[in-house]
Amino acid sequence: MPVVVRIPSVFLLVLLNLFGSVRSASSRTPPATDASYQGSGGSNANGTAAAPSITSQPVSQTINPGQSATFTVVAAGVAPLTYQWMRNGTAIAGATSPMYTIPAAAVADDGALFSVTVNNPAGTVTSDSAQLNVNVASPTGQAGAPAPSTVENQPVRISKFLSGAYIGVQFGDINYAFSNAQLLPGFQAQSIQMGHTAVRFILFGHEFNKYLSGQISEMVPLHSVVYQNINGVAGNYPLWINNVAGFTMKGRLPLNDRWSIFAEGGLGIVTRNAITVNMAPAANSANYASFLFGGGVAYRLSEHWDLLAAVIDVPGHAAGNQPSTQFFSGGFDYTMRRVPRDPDVESAPNSPVWPRNVVQVGYITNALSYDVNDFFTKGKVAIFWHGSVEVRDGVSLEYRRNLFHSRRFFALDWGVGLSSFKSRINGDRFYAIALYPALRIPLIRTNPAEFYFTYSLAGPSLLTRTTIDNQNTGRVFTFQDYMGLGMYLSRKRRVTAEVRIQHYSNANLFPNNPGITVPLGFYMGTTF
Repeated sequence: MPVVVRIPSVFLLVLLNLFGSVRSASSRTPPATDASYQGSGGSNANGTAAAPSITSQPVSQTINPGQSATFTVVAAGVAPLTYQWMRNGTAIAGATSPMYTIPAAAVADDGALFSVTVNNPAGTVTSDSAQLNVNVASPTGQAGAPAPSTVENQPVRISKFLSGAYIGVQFGDINYAFSNAQLLPGFQAQSIQMGHTAVRFILFGHEFNKYLSGQISEMVPLHSVVYQNINGVAGNYPLWINNVAGFTMKGRLPLNDRWSIFAEGGLGIVTRNAITVNMAPAANSANYASFLFGGGVAYRLSEHWDLLAAVIDVPGHAAGNQPSTQFFSGGFDYTMRRVPRDPDVESAPNSPVWPRNVVQVGYITNALSYDVNDFFTKGKVAIFWHGSVEVRDGVSLEYRRNLFHSRRFFALDWGVGLSSFKSRINGDRFYAIALYPALRIPLIRTNPAEFYFTYSLAGPSLLTRTTIDNQNTGRVFTFQDYMGLGMYLSRKRRVTAEVRIQHYSNANLFPNNPGITVPLGFYMGTTF
């Protein structure tokens, strides 16, 4: 039977923690002001229509590279009022509201002048110019010397490639018309139960520009389709459509500084398990490529966060006897931006530590049983995975490098690991190599120790065996997931220790997917 998917609870915990960064980001953005009102009576003292007038001028601002800047104007006059923002006297395409935002300022924006022209049927008025000042640090030992002219030369917390990369999650309603038609001839279920809640993860996306991006996604129903009492044989027979993977391009059309509409399309991969009744196949598995397309509307909450409402569709597949799938959802994306380091925050007492490199050696053992795995997979706190194949013991060597971190709330690393395992029943020896993302969230900061939660999802991996403890685990390609707790020790945080549980699964990309449970692993290492 396929492994029950437990992604959403942990992922929601992680993203709720990340959401703390919204407050600090949004606090830099002045609230929008409704400037489209008319003066008293909508006319002047002579009884003629009132031309527009500026009652609150745009204000000059000073910010750091990578931060957002918002200019606002308040105007009066006979409606309708229309707006056109200008940069150094040149009209800005699409900037036609009382507020104009620069999502991420560059050093090249330093000194730019922004003004706005307000029109109505009675006339036109142009605001004063507001200057944008972008802090430019002088090189050491050269007081007053000009700094490099591009943001790439500034100290930053993110690689150039990851600037514009994003991850996201969407929750919503999934619809697919499963019926007895999906069963093989001669089989009939007494009743069919279908859950309609699903989650879609944007595992990795990248903005090529403000109009076009590409993304890798995975949509997972939270409940299986359950066929009950097939041919009078009592019992529940779950049919999981455990995976709709997407490799799509997304086009975005900005409507104004905040709102946009988008459409996406590309490749979808659908996987479904088989059903067996009394050792006889009652429903075939399915694994096929299809189209995935859809669209929606987005609201830019800040330079990092976008709120989404969307719908996607995956056509049915006659050969696989698979109905079409629709998913209506709402959610959010978090986009990474190149922003400068903040020495004041990073040098503050008990500030979080973001080591650039980590090397760890781990020992895995079932000496403490699988109780921790069971607690997080089968108990009331069901937020992880459990596999049918269980590891007895093993060793692991890992290297991680930091890719991105916010000022305080989380860090994103990539890692590579090589592990050697023995299975619990037959003692089958197998090896695994994984390339994986790792999310780290500080929990308790003290001196000289810092405690954190770590979580890794969908790390592409290769196994050297496909039959373990007499079970077919699918192909050599699979995915690695883990969750755990760790700490940094010493005043310079040079020593690291972690304890974690782990899991391998091909996410039902292939029909055979019993999953591999890895018990407690104890990891020690160093940072540099």
